[in-house]
Amino acid sequence: MTGILGVIKKNFPYTAGALALVTGLFAHSSWSLAVKYEQKELPMIIDSMKWPSVSGRITGHDIAEVESGRLSHSPKTAYYAEPAYSYIVNGKNYSGKKLSFLHANNGTGIKREDAEKILKKYPVGTIVRVYYSPAKPSVSTLIPGNREMEKGLAGEISSFYSFFMLFTGISVVLIIATVLTAEEFRSSEKKNNNIQRRQ
Repeated sequence: MTGILGVIKKNFPYTAGALALVTGLFAHSSWSLAVKYEQKELPMIIDSMKWPSVSGRITGHDIAEVESGRLSHSPKTAYYAEPAYSYIVNGKNYSGKKLSFLHANNGTGIKREDAEKILKKYPVGTIVRVYYSPAKPSVSTLIPGNREMEKGLAGEISSFYSFFMLFTGISVVLIIATVLTAEEFRSSEKKNNNIQRRQ
C-alpha cells in the first residue's frame, strides 16, 4: 500500500501539471468566445434592430458544417442553415446568406435534417425582406436582432466569462499543487539520499 501511495505521490506533479494545461486551454477558449461574442456579434444584433430593409429574392440554399469548439452540449459538428438571397440597395446589386446573427436561428448545434427544415421555409424564388447595414449595405440578414436575441447572447457571454473564471481558478490551484508537490518530492528524495549515504 505504501508503495502504491509512493508511486501516486511521485507522479502527482505530472498529472496535476497536465490537468492544469487542459483547464488552462478551456479557460482560454472560454475567454476567446466571450470576447468574440461581446465585441462582434452582440453589437451586430443591437445595430440590426434599427436597420432598414428592402425586398429580396431567395436564390439558393446551403448548409455549412463547422467543427464546434463551444463548451456546451452542442454536437461536435455545428450546422448552419444558409439561404442565399439577392437584393438591391440604391441601384446596386448585393447578395447574402445570413439568416440571423444569433446562432440558434442559424442552425448551430442542431442536426443536419433540422437545418434542412429551416431552409424549406425559404424556397428558391421566394420574395423576402432583407435587412442591411446603412453604413455597409453588403452586410445583411433575413432576421434582424431583437431584445430576446440580445438577452440570450448576453447570457451566453456571461456564461463564458464564468467558465473562464472557473477554469482559471482550477488551473491556478493545480499549478500551485504541482509546484508544492514537486518541491516536497525533491526534498524527500534528497533526504532519502542523504540517509543512504550515511548508511
